[in-house]
Amino acid sequence: MVHRIDNDPRLVENGYTKYDMRVGLSKGPWSVALIGRNLTDEDTLNLSNRLVASSGSVYRQRDRDRHFLIQAGYEFYWIGYPRPGVQSIRATVSPWVVWPGTGEGPVADFKPNDRQYGRVMTGKTDDDGMNRRKFLKGVVASAPVAAATLAAGAQSSDSAGNQSGAVAAPSGHAEAMERAAPEGYTQEQIRRYFIEHPGSDVMVDALKYLDIDYVASNPGSTFRGLQESIVTYGGNYQPEFLTCLHEESSVAMAHGYAKIAGKPMAVACHGTVGLQHASMALYNAWCDRVPVVVLAGNHLDATHRAHQVTWAHSVQDTALIVRDFIKWDDTPVSLQHFLESLVRSYKIATTPPMGPVVLTADAQLQESSVGQHSPAIPRLSPTVPPLGDAAALDEAARLLVEAKHPLILADRVARTPVGVARLVALAEALQPLVPNVALTLK
Repeated sequence: MVHRIDNDPRLVENGYTKYDMRVGLSKGPWSVALIGRNLTDEDTLNLSNRLVASSGSVYRQRDRDRHFLIQAGYEFYWIGYPRPGVQSIRATVSPWVVWPGTGEGPVADFKPNDRQYGRVMTGKTDDDGMNRRKFLKGVVASAPVAAATLAAGAQSSDSAGNQSGAVAAPSGHAEAMERAAPEGYTQEQIRRYFIEHPGSDVMVDALKYLDIDYVASNPGSTFRGLQESIVTYGGNYQPEFLTCLHEESSVAMAHGYAKIAGKPMAVACHGTVGLQHASMALYNAWCDRVPVVVLAGNHLDATHRAHQVTWAHSVQDTALIVRDFIKWDDTPVSLQHFLESLVRSYKIATTPPMGPVVLTADAQLQESSVGQHSPAIPRLSPTVPPLGDAAALDEAARLLVEAKHPLILADRVARTPVGVARLVALAEALQPLVPNVALTLK
């Protein structure tokens, strides 16, 4: 199940006006001022968005409520500053003293509202809610109990034979919130914001078919549907979603994984900025001839770009910025098109000479309902590497054996450890000259 962000009433804010005040006195080098901000105590937001991989929750970060500040300052001079034409330099030291007004102080209150729109993280309420200091006191007081609970749970898991470090399965209530209609939503809101069996579920089916073990990613909103389907629909297993701090490290992980495992893993990138961050690591994979399957999120249809960030992070040609150093790319416009291109991109990436590929995963395809009939996943037919003609190989062997001064410029003729071992055996048998020049394998 995925959630649409467009026109969500929880993320809409009416216009407002704020009033600030500053009254100050100064005498000589001393000054003092009283500053008041948000005098009418407007309840406003400076950030709001959906939470990735959550069941209908939104994140709303509040501005400060009405508050006052005292500013005291002292001006001093450095006399005789050693610079021609400069008599002195003026500096001001102004410490601030702040105390809150009628509100709860700093930003980022996380409290449920009256469930008018279901599970909502909202701002100021009329009750005596939790502020930062109360929250920290509660954390300190409950830490021993939480530690004992976690230890008991770990022992219980180990005794049950679970693997060390395995993530606990979600509770029945959490699963119900993902798969059933959450409480507090009207039927119209459920129809608009919740999609049963979205296209991203079928994308996960295709990743499982291709035996993709991991999807490394710095999470972004352009592939939120795919991430949620990996976690909730696919059970976060084959593929498992690996949260990374940067796209370059995500691709670098996929680079190293392919060299060890002998098969590619996937990387999910967020729109324009994600591919820009990933570009250097993609270039490294291209130079090293390593297969990486990149899924680039994007909002191709401008009518589904809900806000300014979506516009800024969406493009007409997603892969343009990295096209010069990838093997292949495509921008599917239907779910069946995506499945066929995903299988094709995997085959191209793993066909020698191998390399990274980029496939655009349009957000609308991810978040649209599949309906009653899911599209078919094409069959993968791996490419069989070509073999040299037996007679030609015999002739080449004869020429090497009879040569007085044999020379080997290997370049990248050996693609696997087995190939390198055979090449070493050939060099030891012939005792040829193996020069150490650029791009040669020595």
